[in-house]
Amino acid sequence: MNQRILTGLLFALVVALFVVPGYWWPVVPLVLLILVVCLSRNELDRALTGRQLGLPPVLSRIGALLFLLPLLTLLPRVKDLVASIQLGQTWLGLFLLMIGQIAWAAIMALILLIQHGPQAMPRAVAAAVATTYLAFPFGTAVVILMTLEQGWLWLIVALVTPWLSDVLAYFTGYFLGRHKIVPQISPKKTVEGSLGGLVGGMLALSLALPLINGFTYASFFTLPVHWLAVIAGGIVLSAASQLGDWLASGIKRWCDVKDFGAYLPGHGGTLDRFDSVLFTLPFTLLLAIWGQIAG
Repeated sequence: MNQRILTGLLFALVVALFVVPGYWWPVVPLVLLILVVCLSRNELDRALTGRQLGLPPVLSRIGALLFLLPLLTLLPRVKDLVASIQLGQTWLGLFLLMIGQIAWAAIMALILLIQHGPQAMPRAVAAAVATTYLAFPFGTAVVILMTLEQGWLWLIVALVTPWLSDVLAYFTGYFLGRHKIVPQISPKKTVEGSLGGLVGGMLALSLALPLINGFTYASFFTLPVHWLAVIAGGIVLSAASQLGDWLASGIKRWCDVKDFGAYLPGHGGTLDRFDSVLFTLPFTLLLAIWGQIAG
């Protein structure tokens, strides 16, 4: 356990060195996102190769980097278009991301089928799904960071909530866990740990939301809607985080690997640390949009 805790703290410090400067220079967290996507893509490829479903080297790398498509909304002419059609920059960025991902997944699958014939269908589907699995969530991180008011703070919410949820789930399960929740894909996960994770999600939002415009610590005592945001939002983000973790566990068991990587003792690789974040990023974007609309 000590090694796991030490590695987790060092990892959090490295992430903070990229994320904190984003308050002044959003390009710095973008560098972190590019590194994470590239490393995660390689780790996922190694896992799938054991099932003869390795990702096409060039096509999948291009597809993974399409998570940067929302940056197009920063171009002056695109901004003018946004103003003329009265479509928010956030919505346009999300639209570009979705269209780009769907189109590239189809193109990549078709290229593999044309090159190798119908027998390549399993690999074509795996490549399309795996690339989207990485690129779409991190694309929503770009939307959050570059188009939202206080996007930097929302990005921190998306990163911190699953990790705090994971910490509380781990220790709750370690000390109190008795009843297995998903033994088929993750034998160590327990109902008690999962409930502890939900508390962690609510705790993370209770600390983070007051830093965002429209939310204050004092308002928690006068505006029940803020408590509702903390409770509902915390449960949703923590549940999404746990679903992301379970899905990654299922992929690893199917590929017969313990971890996606091995350079983070006690934690695995990059994708092992960000598998939960993949699911919380899109839901954080929805929570932020809801906050702007409600505000």
